[in-house]
Amino acid sequence: MLTALTLDVVKSSQSEGELLNYDQVRSSIARRLGINTSGLVPSNRHIEGVVEMMLDATQR
Repeated sequence: MLTALTLDVVKSSQSEGELLNYDQVRSSIARRLGINTSGLVPSNRHIEGVVEMMLDATQR
């Protein structure tokens, strides 16, 4: 599920001409979903916002 959501966010942003860092997106999603996984990296506010918007659209 984490991989699918991460790819969805990254690919959606790519189609709009924006390149997001895969690891930062993955880490942001994992934190928001409460998934404990190794290798989480900090992500910037922009990525946090994109992830929040995508999760709102797909999860609610």
